[in-house]
Amino acid sequence: MAHFCKVLVTGRFPRKGFSTILRTVFPLRSGVMGCAGLLQRLLCVLILGAVLPAAANPQLRSNFPGRRVGGGTRGECTARLLVHLVPENSVFAPDQGHLLGILQGPTQTPKPLLIDLRRLAAAGTVAVAKDRIQRLRFDPAVAGVTLFRTPARDGVVWESSYQCQEPQPVVDMQSWDGGFDAPPAITLLLAEPTAVDRGHQERLNALVDRCASSVSKQHLINDFNLAALDLRSWPDRLPVRCLF
Repeated sequence: MAHFCKVLVTGRFPRKGFSTILRTVFPLRSGVMGCAGLLQRLLCVLILGAVLPAAANPQLRSNFPGRRVGGGTRGECTARLLVHLVPENSVFAPDQGHLLGILQGPTQTPKPLLIDLRRLAAAGTVAVAKDRIQRLRFDPAVAGVTLFRTPARDGVVWESSYQCQEPQPVVDMQSWDGGFDAPPAITLLLAEPTAVDRGHQERLNALVDRCASSVSKQHLINDFNLAALDLRSWPDRLPVRCLF
């Protein structure tokens, strides 16, 4: 049980392996198990079910069905490009300041930007991401980089898209749960960074030094591996907006 308590407190699994932990927590005994012991083991099962999806599943980084690019469909608003400035697999562990960045493409009629942060459910898929932690709504903006901070990190699905249609006057956009008008960019946020994550953290923090200024398009292409996107029609320099 001591090993299991260590996992719950630290969020880390000892090198001896999870199967060994399970044998420690759930040892095979002969005879009739006492009521207290049974309740203790049932409690462990429930806690494990809550902890494993976000913190202990090594498959999340390789199997999460995210996409860092949103938009791209027909229609001026829904076609407008939106890119999460995260690694190409769209899984990212932010820094201690919880800094995140979005690149927004050019358009003649900017629309508000909606951001949803939801807790990842046990199945580890976007479809069952629920329990919204936070919804953000940013004012319409021209092409450029938007930097913001959010307290949500571990086991959280971050979705961003444009609000292409004006909601009904009675609709509260902070509580409305009707989905997005345009295909969202989708990223899984985790707490434990990899070397790739740390590189992106550094590049995002370098953009903070350019708040209220601008950055070259080529600099963004090089720093965030955006060569696969067709940005030829974009301005050569893009403003950096810092919403903090």
